Amino acid sequence: MLWISRSIASGIIILEPHVDYFDVENGWFYVAIVFASVALFRLFQEMVSGIGDFGTAVVLDMFRSILTIPLQLLLVLVFRLGVAGMVYGLALASVLVLLLTLYILAVRPRIPDKRMLRGGVQIRIRDKAERISTGSWKKSPASSVVATASS
Repeated sequence: MLWISRSIASGIIILEPHVDYFDVENGWFYVAIVFASVALFRLFQEMVSGIGDFGTAVVLDMFRSILTIPLQLLLVLVFRLGVAGMVYGLALASVLVLLLTLYILAVRPRIPDKRMLRGGVQIRIRDKAERISTGSWKKSPASSVVATASS
């Protein structure tokens, strides 16, 4: 998450001289929101592809695209948010599908501990890939990092 805050901060610094170019109040803020939400979505979507669920990654992207349009229309036409509604609609769709992506990856957000920092994420991804390749992912619930790290 540190890289996201650094990216937003550098985006604000870079975009500050060009705020008039957007001709939108808080244009730099909207660009930062879109960048952060889409970057997070793309990062985890590639993880879904990386474990072998190529079709699922495409369906998630399609679902985000389908979800974006009604959200933007709702925010622009009903709540009269204008440009902000377009930005918030895209960001909201990306975040909602990101939550679904985390569910598909069987990732439970938590504060990293020492075991996780020593390679728990790599063990987790390897375990998920093994379950997909053997077909056991349909039968058994996701095992925890603790169980995979001890084996």
